[in-house]
Amino acid sequence: SPSPFTQVPVPGWNGRYFTPDNGDSGISQAFYISPFAQTEWKITDSFSLDAGARVDLLSISYSDPAGFLPGDKVTVGLPNYNISANYKVAANLATYVTYNWSQNPVGSTGNGGGLTTAGNPNFSNRNLRNESELMEAGVKYTTPNGKAFVSGSVFYQTRDNLQQDRSVVQLKGQGVELEGNYQPTRNFYLTAGYSYTDATVNAPQFDVGNTDLTPATWRYFLLPANTELRRQGVPRNLVNVLATYKHDSGFGATLGGVWTSNILNNVAGTLVIPEQYSLDLTFFYVKKSYELKLAFLNVTDEENWSAP
Repeated sequence: SPSPFTQVPVPGWNGRYFTPDNGDSGISQAFYISPFAQTEWKITDSFSLDAGARVDLLSISYSDPAGFLPGDKVTVGLPNYNISANYKVAANLATYVTYNWSQNPVGSTGNGGGLTTAGNPNFSNRNLRNESELMEAGVKYTTPNGKAFVSGSVFYQTRDNLQQDRSVVQLKGQGVELEGNYQPTRNFYLTAGYSYTDATVNAPQFDVGNTDLTPATWRYFLLPANTELRRQGVPRNLVNVLATYKHDSGFGATLGGVWTSNILNNVAGTLVIPEQYSLDLTFFYVKKSYELKLAFLNVTDEENWSAP
């Protein structure tokens, strides 16, 4: 749908048009050099520290072959560092605390991808230095016979995210993760995991609103500003289970399943995917030099939904 006021033909591609002044078109190049350092301090037999740091020296250039934008070049240094404290409570019980902080370029989420000036004459320092922060603490336990392993952790993370309209929002996630593994014999293996994630965004996210499933009054732009909103596409509760049995002859089977609680399917939270599950069943035959598999995905034929 070309418009003589906003769109021009794509060079070398008849019948295609683009908007020249928003940074969707262009050629970008990026070069990284990333010096890093890492170390471990064993303070006692039970207590140790792991630390690392890196800086991404990023040199980028952007040019617009159509000549509507002047193009730009810039070199930035993006830091990334982490530290972990590990304490061994007993021979089979360990705990840890981890912290990580970094800056990252988000690039362009519009047509063409790459690193663009987003329609501006110069690169935006804000879009090149999006921040991410993670704090996590956990515990790990292995049974004395080594046949079972369980772990649990709590986490808190914030991360800047570039929207399709090039606005920047902050994503926040906090929650709990539990995992267990059990292998009583060489023939059988069982693993299961559970996570609770409270995921929010600090501003209404960009919503095209190009569906008649929801009226305009349900869309993001009527949500209050400066409030934390539940994030689209992330279930609060997730359970996964996987079991494998392998006979000494090489024949075996694997059954895996994933269950999720309800998921918001639009940013306003008015279109909701209900709780759902999926089961996969795989039969296999393994020999020393080859392996045969027959996999049935979604074996119970559930009609599941996924968020955009």
